[in-house]
Amino acid sequence: MNYLAHLVLSGEHPDVRLGGFLGDWLKGPLTRHREQWREPVIEGVALHRQIDGWIDQQPEVRQSIELLGRQYRRLAPPVIDITYDHFLARHFQAYHRQPLDAFADEILTQLEQHRAAMPAGAARFLARARQFRLLEQYADRDTFFDVVDSLRHRISKPELLDGISTPLAQRYRELEYNFHAVYPRLIAFADTHRPR
Repeated sequence: MNYLAHLVLSGEHPDVRLGGFLGDWLKGPLTRHREQWREPVIEGVALHRQIDGWIDQQPEVRQSIELLGRQYRRLAPPVIDITYDHFLARHFQAYHRQPLDAFADEILTQLEQHRAAMPAGAARFLARARQFRLLEQYADRDTFFDVVDSLRHRISKPELLDGISTPLAQRYRELEYNFHAVYPRLIAFADTHRPR
């Protein structure tokens, strides 16, 4: 899952949410980060890792990866993460009590309080998310394709993503179906693993 899903699945505790957001930037053993971050933040990072481990094992995710085609197999997991965030944004009120724009305002305001302490990449993403309303923009289909295309800037062989928009467009409905099939189970998983 990508940023939006991790923020939603982290629950309502601000520190756990912060950990859910920082999960991709705080690498290595969690004990390394305990001096800088409070325990609920560390628990949020741990939940982020549990969610990533669980979702990667689900048949719908594996099928979604296969739908993109063999040539994209290596880069399909992050593409599917972005794809599922896109579907979550498109159908946000089916899964969340708040409208997406209100949720984004709330969460970004909470995260902003910690920006100075964040790893540089997290702080940069947070600034872009606020400036360009990225969490809300995930719902737009064209923006979704642009975000997938932007992965090229973060990989050593950008040509591996050549043509990825074709299977994403052709298999869009099947990918959306897979998201709706797995996401309720993911909510239940996060609910039972979230710190109390």
